[in-house]
Amino acid sequence: MSRLRRIQAPGLGAGIALAGVGAVLVVVGLMWVAAGLSTGDWWPLNGVKGPGVEWGEVAKIAIPGAALVAAVLAAVLAGYGHQARLEELTLSRDADVTDRYTKAVTQLADPNPAISLGGLFALERIHGDSERDRATIERLLEAYIVEATAAEAGAVRYTRASPTVVGAVQVYGRLQGDRQPLSITEVNLKAANLRGVGLTSANLDNAYLESVDLSSANLTGANLTGANLTDANLFGANLTDANLFGANLTDANLTDANLTTANLFDANLTTAKLFGARLDGAILAGAILSRADLFGADLTGAILSRAILDRANLTTANLTRARLNGARLDGARLTGADLFGADLTGANFTEAALTGANLSEADLAEHQGLDKAIGLGEAIGLDTAMGLPLTFQPATVLPRTATRN
Repeated sequence: MSRLRRIQAPGLGAGIALAGVGAVLVVVGLMWVAAGLSTGDWWPLNGVKGPGVEWGEVAKIAIPGAALVAAVLAAVLAGYGHQARLEELTLSRDADVTDRYTKAVTQLADPNPAISLGGLFALERIHGDSERDRATIERLLEAYIVEATAAEAGAVRYTRASPTVVGAVQVYGRLQGDRQPLSITEVNLKAANLRGVGLTSANLDNAYLESVDLSSANLTGANLTGANLTDANLFGANLTDANLFGANLTDANLTDANLTTANLFDANLTTAKLFGARLDGAILAGAILSRADLFGADLTGAILSRAILDRANLTTANLTRARLNGARLDGARLTGADLFGADLTGANFTEAALTGANLSEADLAEHQGLDKAIGLGEAIGLDTAMGLPLTFQPATVLPRTATRN
């Protein structure tokens, strides 16, 4: 029990006792007046006599009046007592939270992972129980993660992230209610298991995330500028509006990931797996996608200016109205891909596979190597494509024209 609570308790009891005595005196006084009226003695102390009043008549007024006054006083006392109990409980709860918080922080600093993880879980519980302590706990977790990995910042070779650091990120991702975005720049989370973690709008600028498991994670609006996500597992992750400017995603698994309107400018996605990924409206200008697997990916309206897509698999991908001006598509597989209305000015198609690709209304001005593309004669809509010289003819089968509503 806190010192404040011990001081308050005696004062509260004395107040209630005095109020009770006052209520009794009021009732006795009313009864005394009633007795005087019944004998005709209005004020016995000075001997003034009044007309006699029948006790029965007096009782009809005095007794209900006394009961009413007593009831009012009882209600006031009850309300005061209830408020006092609430204040006492609040003080007790605050003291309990403070004690729990102190113990949790002590545990967190323990070098034994089993004990420090216990401290993390205790802080998670306090975050849920005490709204006013939430911001403090969030900043504490953030500071702990940064401090625990600060020694490795800029290291040539990173070690596997410690269990407590990983646990701190997991706990932060589970925190309930409104919370401040996590900011842990240049943090080392190598090979961490962060499956399904919620890191909306988190700042992971230049974070080291090699081989991390972020499958099904929510990274909407996250800042991953310059992050190292080599061999990371982002299967089914939500990266809508995420900033991956200059990030390294070599060999990363982004199958079924949502990268709608994400910024991947100058990102390295060499041999990355983007099977069925959503990249509609994404910025991939200058990105390296050599040998990347984009089978069935949605790149509607994506910006791929000067992107390197040599030997990439874009089979059945949707590139409707995408901007691929100056892109390298040499050796890429575009079989069945939809390039309706795409900007392909200056793109390199040397040995690209275009069998069944839809080139209707695409802009092919200043193209390179289109005459060396494979299966161009079986592409759709070549006769409606723009920028081709009048003398240009595919090497094999005449094109079929595709129509759009």
